[in-house]
Amino acid sequence: MMEVPIHIFEPITFKATLITTVFTFLSIFILGLLYYLNKKEMNYEETKRRGLYSILLGIALLLTTSTAILNFWNSFEFKTIKLYKNAIETPRGKVAFKDIQNAYIYIDKPMTITTPPADSLMSYNRLLILEEFDKTSHVMAEENYAIDDILKKIKFLVEEDRKSK
Repeated sequence: MMEVPIHIFEPITFKATLITTVFTFLSIFILGLLYYLNKKEMNYEETKRRGLYSILLGIALLLTTSTAILNFWNSFEFKTIKLYKNAIETPRGKVAFKDIQNAYIYIDKPMTITTPPADSLMSYNRLLILEEFDKTSHVMAEENYAIDDILKKIKFLVEEDRKSK
């Protein structure tokens, strides 16, 4: 009999999709500029600058295209998180609740050499971390998943599992 998930959390892919779309359109725009620049009739002074502009636009095209492609490729890493009665399925695999040593939200504050600005001016990355007893960790970012809801449901299901035993 196949076990049915109790809760399903779909990944939040808005930011990844937006970045991919914006950089794809930037790549198309730069490609159009390159085509226009190299087909346009120019006098001698403008022709001397054409090579420099072509190189700069070529580098910009390389950067925007690679960003769009790699971001699109990375979006396939976002998988659905499924909570079962006694286990959780993350993008890194399925883990029984009895194998989880700790589950917490980690706030990633980048180290600074100088005095850091006030917390209200910084946007920190919040990560849900599930640590297994064998030192394997499952990390989910807040920008991709509803980590507060996931953590609440995990804690509730672990308590229910302990009460039933």
